[in-house]
Amino acid sequence: SENMLLSRSEYQKYFQQVQTQSNYRVQVGVFSTYDAADTHVKKLKETFLEPIMVISEVRNNETLFKVRIGQFESYDEADGFRLILMNDYKMQGIVQ
Repeated sequence: SENMLLSRSEYQKYFQQVQTQSNYRVQVGVFSTYDAADTHVKKLKETFLEPIMVISEVRNNETLFKVRIGQFESYDEADGFRLILMNDYKMQGIVQ
């Protein structure tokens, strides 16, 4: 319907917003199988309320499954959470 059509400027505003918006997460594991990544996710969900995601990436013809936690608006916020993971939970992580 006509109501659902966006003007050109509305489209540009939407896409510019999406491109400039970025979220930071803390990567807490890299696994060679999805099952191993999923097992790690289940353990994390027992402790944390933050969103957890698995990203698959092919490198050198091998698929890696990266487990990332959180959704932070700034690098500093994500890095603060990384420090909490390290100090309180003895978990290593890197901000992505």
